[in-house]
Amino acid sequence: MIGVRIGVDVQCKLGEEEKVRVLVRREQVEKAIVQLMDGGDETEERRQRATELMEMAKIAIEEGGFSLTNMTLLIQDIMNQVVIQNKQPL
Repeated sequence: MIGVRIGVDVQCKLGEEEKVRVLVRREQVEKAIVQLMDGGDETEERRQRATELMEMAKIAIEEGGFSLTNMTLLIQDIMNQVVIQNKQPL
């Protein structure tokens, strides 16, 4: 994990914060920012992990990367399904 908790105890879907009345106090946000930016060992570990994840994401979307390959295969499969459905008599 590269983030920090800020005290939200209720899980909700994006956009539904008002329904469950999610409140985060200014002090909680300030504390989280200080934790992220204080320059200690944990901060350095977070930055290193973020850099590793960035490199993994770059590799995944490069030509031949698994994300690009999987997306290409998905599109090809959908196109094949459309062709098959169009050939079947109604």
